[in-house]
Amino acid sequence: MTNEEFRCWIRGYIQLTDDDYLDHRQVSIIKNHANLVEAIMGDLDMNIRNFILKLENEIKINSRVTLREYRKIFL
Repeated sequence: MTNEEFRCWIRGYIQLTDDDYLDHRQVSIIKNHANLVEAIMGDLDMNIRNFILKLENEIKINSRVTLREYRKIFL
């Protein structure tokens, strides 16, 4: 998976979910897809890396992630 393919995938993932929040399982799925990018491309682009870091930090603090902010970024 390339950086651009990840951006397309996450756009679709965010659009298709009816939830306003992501739980630990969903964040783990997103991180696994980002790991595929890193394995194939050798590195994540800065925007994706920052997105993943924000997800990780928010899930640690709140036990769920609010999608409102991320919908603005990716949609």
